[in-house]
Amino acid sequence: VHPEHFKSEKTREQVIAETKAAMQQGRLSYGQSNFPMRTPDASPGKTREQVINELRSESPEERDARLRLNSQG
Repeated sequence: VHPEHFKSEKTREQVIAETKAAMQQGRLSYGQSNFPMRTPDASPGKTREQVINELRSESPEERDARLRLNSQG
C-alpha cells in the first residue's frame, strides 16, 4: 500500500487502543509491533544516604550474599 493512496478508516486513538488490547491479550508480541509498552512506574526509591547507611550496617553474611548475587551473571 502506498501512503499517498491509503485512506485510514480509524483514528490514531483507535489504532493505539486496539494495539494495546492485542498486546495485553497476548495476540501481538512486542516483536510484531514497534508500539512501545509502558514500563511500570518505579516506586519512590531510597536516598543515597539511606543506601550508604544500609551498606555500612550490613552484617558480614549479608555482605557476602550481596557480593555473590552481584557477581553472578
